[in-house]
Amino acid sequence: MSHSLNDPCDNGNAIGPTSQTFIEAGTCWPDVYRLYREQIDHEDDLINQRLSLLVASQAFLFSVYAVVLNGSAATRGSLFAFQHRVIFWSIPFIATTLCWFISCSIRAAMNAMSHIRERWTTYRDSGLIPACAPELQGEEKTRKLGQLAPRLLPYIFIAIWVVLYILCPFLFSLGMHFKFKY
Repeated sequence: MSHSLNDPCDNGNAIGPTSQTFIEAGTCWPDVYRLYREQIDHEDDLINQRLSLLVASQAFLFSVYAVVLNGSAATRGSLFAFQHRVIFWSIPFIATTLCWFISCSIRAAMNAMSHIRERWTTYRDSGLIPACAPELQGEEKTRKLGQLAPRLLPYIFIAIWVVLYILCPFLFSLGMHFKFKY
């Protein structure tokens, strides 16, 4: 879609038609509902893509971190000891930074969906859309429960990396290495 549905309070400064313009021009409310629903679906798809990127990137970085931890004894005193320490210290920083950026982009999509819902509610409350029209995104309780993973998962990963950033270097400096017996 080349145009966006803008706020009717724009006072004519918007690029493209507003939903109110559609409704006043005789477009029936189901068509407007479909336009708004498409926007919600688009933002929801963006959240899903970003959440997939988060999980995949964190899985990769945890794997690299595990390889670095397992190789720590072998690199002591070798030519690669410096690179090993740089990688060891930088992976948690890179991972938390990535979590933060993805979290910001997820929040941006959630804010966009919130704005779309607010406009829909405003039109419905003003009588431009009948009260019998469906909600755009379900009930608030189920919507909030459905958004728990995208809202919390980046911060859970950040917390894990912070613990690893603090705990593992401390144990490493003490010369403790974990050896698991099977």
